[in-house]
Amino acid sequence: MDSASRRRWATGVAAAVAAIAAGTIVIVETRGEGRAHGTAVRTPKASASLATPSPPASSLLPLTGRLQANPYYAEPAAAAISLSTFGITVDQSAVAKKMKMNRRGYASKSIDGVVNGYLHDTPYQVNTAGGPDSEPDFVMREVAYDVGVLRRAPMVAVWGERLPWRKDTTRGRRVDHMVVAFGYDRSKGTVAVFDPWPEKGGPHTLSVAALAKALQTGGLCFIYKRSWSWNTRTATPGVSPSVSSSSSPA
Repeated sequence: MDSASRRRWATGVAAAVAAIAAGTIVIVETRGEGRAHGTAVRTPKASASLATPSPPASSLLPLTGRLQANPYYAEPAAAAISLSTFGITVDQSAVAKKMKMNRRGYASKSIDGVVNGYLHDTPYQVNTAGGPDSEPDFVMREVAYDVGVLRRAPMVAVWGERLPWRKDTTRGRRVDHMVVAFGYDRSKGTVAVFDPWPEKGGPHTLSVAALAKALQTGGLCFIYKRSWSWNTRTATPGVSPSVSSSSSPA
């Protein structure tokens, strides 16, 4: 970045920290280079997270937010935020390294694959679904299950210019970005997300219809709890004694 861009970046970080200091804890990391944002392009598939018990009418997870360390780190920052709700602490620069990001921001490994690597020894996995044609009811159902039942925060790949608070700050169209959903309210039809971008980032609430419209193809990294665990010696699935259809949600 040139000196003017660095000044704008620093100003954005300072403004974001000041704006949300009274609420969500924000950790600003400053190491590493990488590539921003959601590049999920898989064909949408049916979610495996549609199961009982039913989510509550509304829910909001306690969250430790992270502002992305540079303009390229939306995906690593979002992954670090999401993984924290699994009890996994990881630096966004470490995520970027696993994605094999270069200095120009390009990565050779997908963010969902990297996150699944961190979740390997847990009963959880993430998969991708949804897109700009998704029904708001579908998006609400998936977010409500992840947040309200599993008590985990899913990553959401979006087009940045379609976020309501980014319309006057984002130049151009189809700006790759990633946020984390950490709450919802069915009666109001809203979803709470954490945006790691410093300028006007932090926690925001938007309508589920707006979130559905902002989704990239395969943008919803929904979470599911599997009924098997990995055998690390053979790299094949094995039965998980701690997870069953009758087990209580995490």
